[in-house]
Amino acid sequence: SAQVVPDPAPTQSLGGSPSREGWVFGANQLSEAKGVDMVYALADALPEERFVLIGSAQHIKKLDASNAVHLGSCSREEVLQQVRKARGLLVPSRICENQPTTILEALSLGTPVIGTAAAGIPEAMEGGGIAVPLSVESWVSAMHTMKQDQDGWVRRATLAAERFTPQAVQRIWSELFVELAGDASNSYTHTRPS
Repeated sequence: SAQVVPDPAPTQSLGGSPSREGWVFGANQLSEAKGVDMVYALADALPEERFVLIGSAQHIKKLDASNAVHLGSCSREEVLQQVRKARGLLVPSRICENQPTTILEALSLGTPVIGTAAAGIPEAMEGGGIAVPLSVESWVSAMHTMKQDQDGWVRRATLAAERFTPQAVQRIWSELFVELAGDASNSYTHTRPS
C-alpha cells in the first residue's frame, strides 16, 4: 500500500499572541492561476474586510480595491509576520498544488487557512482550515464561519500543524523504514552457496 509522507513545516517562533485581523494572500507571483482575481472578488463582496496581498504583480492588471493592500515582494520574515497576524490565509489556487508550503507555514503560526477544494490543498490544511469550491459565495461563507469562531480556528490550525513538525515527520519516516525493513526480511531468503 502507498503512504504519503508530508514535508515538514518550517518551525516558527515569533513570540506573543497576535491580534487577528484581515486576510492575507501570498504567492511569489500573483496570478489568476494562484487566484488573485478571487481575492479581488472577495474584496469587492466584503468591503468591511481588509485584504493583504504579498508577491510580485507583473502580470496583474487590477490592483485597486480600497480594502486591499498590495505589499509587493517581501522578505520571508515580513511574510511570516503578515500571515501570523491575519485572521486567515487565503489559497484560492486554480492549479494542482501538492502541499503548498504557505499552508504549512500558516498552520505553524496558528493561522487557519481557507483553500480551494482541489489537489493537495484540503489534505495539507486538514483540520486547520476550510476547503471550498471556487465560488465567491462559498468563500464568503467560509470567511464568515472562520471569523465567528476565530479562537477555535486558531486552536485547530495549531493542532493541524502538529502533523507537520520535523519530529512528527521523522516519526513517520522511522515507522515506514521499520515496516519496510520487516517486509524485506520476511520477503527474501538468504541461502548460502554449498
